[in-house]
Parts: sequence; C-alpha cells; structure tokens
Amino acid sequence: MRLRGLRHGLEYREGDHVLRVGVERAAVDVDWIIYLGSIAGWLPPYQHEPVSEEKRQQIRERVIAALDFLKIKYYLPK
Repeated sequence: MRLRGLRHGLEYREGDHVLRVGVERAAVDVDWIIYLGSIAGWLPPYQHEPVSEEKRQQIRERVIAALDFLKIKYYLPK
C-alpha cells in the first residue's frame, strides 16, 4: 500500500490498482479534511472491478493509519 499526496486529493495504491480520495487543505485546527466517503472505485484500467464495502473499510483504516503515522492532523466529515 502506498499513499501519495496530490494537489486535490490522495492517491491510494495497492499493487497496480489505484484510487483517489478527496482532500481539502484546512485553514485552522487541522492540516487536511479527508473525504473517505469519496472513494468511488479503482482508476483505469481497473474501473470495472468493484470495490466491496469490506475493501473500502480496509482502505479507510489504512489511510487513517498512514496519516496518524505521519502525524498529519486531519478531519473526517461524516
């Protein structure tokens, strides 16, 4: 698993599968607002492979663990 910051989001990579997570820079209290609910699916050429709810939960947990490890202050809106 790799996590890479982009201008308007995070890139989550698992092997050759990639998806994007929406992110906004925050003005106060936290560094980023992370929209984990924005996980839509894998990017091409794997866009037709479904992302199960179990896989989405695993991705959420891994993203949160990576942000905590990097000591990035974040907010997760509902």
